[in-house]
Amino acid sequence: MRNPRGRGARTFTEDEIDYFMASLLTHNIDPVVVHIPYICNPAAAKEDLYEFAHQVVKEDLERCNLIGADYLVLHPGSYTTSTLEQGIDRIAQLLNDILDNYTGKVTVCLETMAGQGT
Repeated sequence: MRNPRGRGARTFTEDEIDYFMASLLTHNIDPVVVHIPYICNPAAAKEDLYEFAHQVVKEDLERCNLIGADYLVLHPGSYTTSTLEQGIDRIAQLLNDILDNYTGKVTVCLETMAGQGT
């Protein structure tokens, strides 16, 4: 979908989407799981980091719809300068804001951080 350690994402052409979806059928690939870039931080106390995470999750959720993906995986991020409760609230706020009006079929999954971060 995009560079896992970067910010940018290019637009897919219709031909690329058609080719990808045909390849899924040809090679019997199911389910399709997409991972959000690691630099996203939904728990961030800093507004610019939080807004970036919001933008990427929203964009990639729509991109998942375009390619027929089943799951979108993201890490909760790090609350660093705030409390655990505030970090959880930020993650919930981000997901609720994006998913409240979402009508697609992609399931959003939170993946643990394996002891990294806060």
